Amino acid sequence: MAFYDFLVSKPLFNQYGHLAKMKSQSLQAIELINNRTQTSL
Repeated sequence: MAFYDFLVSKPLFNQYGHLAKMKSQSLQAIELINNRTQTSL
């Protein structure tokens, strides 16, 4: 995680890091929803 923060702190990687962060967060949310639906079934 520290290496990721180091990349994000660099101006060149700011936009890419932001997009990657948002993508990973949305993927985690989708996984949570999938896990909940699977356990409820």
